[in-house]
Amino acid sequence: LEAGEDVREVPAALAHRERKREHAKGKSDPSDAVAIARVVAREEDLPSPVRDAVLSDLKLLSDYRYQLVCTRTKVANRVHKELVVIHPGYEKGIRNLQRKPQLDKVLMLIKGDCSVRAELIRRRISQLRAIDHEIAGLNGQISKKLAESGTTLTSIAGVGSLVAARILGEVGDVSRVRSKAAFAQMAGTAPLHGAGAIQIGAECEYVRAAKARGGKVLQRSHPLPQAPARERGLPADGPRLRSGSIGPLDNIEGREPRSHN
Repeated sequence: LEAGEDVREVPAALAHRERKREHAKGKSDPSDAVAIARVVAREEDLPSPVRDAVLSDLKLLSDYRYQLVCTRTKVANRVHKELVVIHPGYEKGIRNLQRKPQLDKVLMLIKGDCSVRAELIRRRISQLRAIDHEIAGLNGQISKKLAESGTTLTSIAGVGSLVAARILGEVGDVSRVRSKAAFAQMAGTAPLHGAGAIQIGAECEYVRAAKARGGKVLQRSHPLPQAPARERGLPADGPRLRSGSIGPLDNIEGREPRSHN
């Protein structure tokens, strides 16, 4: 790129499809290079690897915020675990640890307790407050970067600044995507058609893969389409997958698991 060369991105699916045509045994660097070269020579609309600086910053900020949210959830769960031991039934008055008043209630609950468990709870409450402060600062940074990007995603019902930042960070420049169908496949929101128990398992794997690629934020605003029950070999009132199933991205907005509530 710095030398002025025309560089293009080759999707892995196209390279894999081209490599299968050779019927070569196994996978090797030479066969990959030949397959990629043929795809570049044939395709005319391959995207450029150049990234917008604002979108790259949004991805970095979103990823860091997500890491902080995961860390906060782990620390909060440790506080729940210790409170169960020294104050059974505490959850009647303190259902979660999401807000400052709830953290203050925990400190009042263990006031005067000099045990090691109580001291560890105090330290973890301090950690939670520090993480909350940092997350609040990140929220402001993300909002400013979104304004710089000029996106209109936030005008869609159900898409706030955090979800929009996650989408832009994962997708990047949307002009890199060939079509609406390609975008749906990349995000994991394309409908699946098939039948039988194998299809149900395939749908589960598809949803999990979508979450790993950040497709979860899209599924929240627009539930994952599904094939009719009869086409999938299920009764009309049979089990259906739920796009909002519990997963590692469920805490993107800073929610805590409900297992201790």
